[in-house]
Amino acid sequence: MALKPSGSLKIDTFSMRIGDIEGIELDRLHGHSLSVGWPHRAEDWQFLRESGRGFVALDEIGRVLGSAMWFAHGTDFATVGMVITSPRLQTLGAGQWLMKRVFEKVAGRDLRLNATRAARRLYLSLDFQPEKTVYQCQGIARAETMGRLAETRGDIRTLGEGDIAAAITLDAAGFGVRRAALIAKLFAHSAGYGLFKGGRLKAFALCRPFGRGHVVG
Repeated sequence: MALKPSGSLKIDTFSMRIGDIEGIELDRLHGHSLSVGWPHRAEDWQFLRESGRGFVALDEIGRVLGSAMWFAHGTDFATVGMVITSPRLQTLGAGQWLMKRVFEKVAGRDLRLNATRAARRLYLSLDFQPEKTVYQCQGIARAETMGRLAETRGDIRTLGEGDIAAAITLDAAGFGVRRAALIAKLFAHSAGYGLFKGGRLKAFALCRPFGRGHVVG
């Protein structure tokens, strides 16, 4: 039987304790992600907290030194994200300690995450298996340099609330799991366009404020 993860951890010359991410001020979470160069704004943290649950690792004076979140989709699947540890703790077991607390909460669910290169070794040590490489492109999109859009077979139009159900179904076909609550929440915070053929949604993209600009996905 696996041992229950401890609620505290002594690393080097100081101790850490676990805390619920819901009770941490947004500016402290924002500073935490900034410490490792992640672009998340306080508003992005709030979106994530409304979408999932998580833990933080706190030192003796309440500084946030680590975080880990999970996002449930249905009863048997969850994604893991926002796994961040202070640079000085990244090789001292803090990430594994946080992940074991997450595992305790998502027991029985299949899990998926996107691993940064820095965290790849951590996730392999926890028995995650590589599946696909995810590519991210960052830059400035200028309409005058995009050129002529390729002709499409179908109609492209703005998405509205009435398209959420179709988007949930299409997302599930591509992702492999229904993410109904997340897609509905993204619709509420995004501008979106869909490609329709014969009145049926065949593709869609959403754009919302995030980090230093906007994210499209």
